[in-house]
Amino acid sequence: AVCLIYFRSDYIQSDVDASSSSESEEYAKANVRGFTDKVRFDYKRAFSIDTSKWTFESEGSCKNTKAGPPSEGDNNDTNSYPDILPKRAFSDQLRFVFVMGLEGTGHHMWLPIWTDCQNKSNCDCAPQIEDFTFGADQMRSGMFGAFTGKREVEQYVERVISQLPSKLAEDQKARGSDQSVTYLLNTLCVKHKHYWSVGAMSYPNFMNGCRSWSNPDVRLMAEVFESLGIDFRVMVVVRDALDVLLSTTVHRHFGRFEPTGHTYASIVNSAMVDSQLARLDPTFFKCLEYEKFPAVPEGMGSFLNVDHSDWTFADTLPKFYHNVARAKGAITQHDKALNKLNNLPNRKKSYEDLNQALKRLRKICGLDQ
Repeated sequence: AVCLIYFRSDYIQSDVDASSSSESEEYAKANVRGFTDKVRFDYKRAFSIDTSKWTFESEGSCKNTKAGPPSEGDNNDTNSYPDILPKRAFSDQLRFVFVMGLEGTGHHMWLPIWTDCQNKSNCDCAPQIEDFTFGADQMRSGMFGAFTGKREVEQYVERVISQLPSKLAEDQKARGSDQSVTYLLNTLCVKHKHYWSVGAMSYPNFMNGCRSWSNPDVRLMAEVFESLGIDFRVMVVVRDALDVLLSTTVHRHFGRFEPTGHTYASIVNSAMVDSQLARLDPTFFKCLEYEKFPAVPEGMGSFLNVDHSDWTFADTLPKFYHNVARAKGAITQHDKALNKLNNLPNRKKSYEDLNQALKRLRKICGLDQ
């Protein structure tokens, strides 16, 4: 196991100026332990990653490393590894954002929106994204690879923690210290040289023999960023169960309806809820409902730190989101498929399994009111 030590940098927090070129050059040369003398945000307890507490599973060639302890710990015991990771890093200057959702929840829809933000506001492609994703071979390696052993995952995590601060310092120097930035870890960087090998990072990501294992891990990301003192946020997109299955199995032919529904239900329950979101302080994530687009929850732009005088998230989404309006009284494909399920018991059970799982996701998101 490896213990990765928590540290902070002046660039990470917004209340101290780190604009001098000498400081930026110093940061660019520093390694992970070189930042410990730049403390300016008094956490109650420093957070250190301890991968010996993580769980590792394998089945055949499929492998999975999950961040966090194997069972619930005593969150009042400061010596225990937290079952629910507290959020202590907050900054109006620097944020990393991950868009979380099942396949079929519109990952590719975000590209023009984030590109517009990149041109007019403060969005950008995250540095070192190839290490933070699935490697360069479609899920066979990388931090979240379905064929990656625990030691390999540890090596990717070590590399990010040791190299990301200097890359951020270099980027800050190029931007200027007074400019805030929100880095997107997925759904923006399609021009990145590794994009087509890391994908949109949906749940699951890519087609392979380990579909149920091919998932990102926002708990792992949160641990990494908290250990660096970097503000990390998750935007969770939730969509109707039948619309997800129609989008993936009917429109794009990603497998058959029946097994896909069961697979997605398992992913929502085991990966998205139990292993990840349920083990994060709720301030890490904010959820929105696909069915309500282009309307978005109040404060989403502030949560992402992308709203500025000339560009806001709420005003921009309607310009790029094109929903096929349901004519009043018309029977849509969704309604037709829903009616057919009564005569297809296997499909109906698959749909119901996913629907129940998504109810759990909505509940943890606070969307079940």
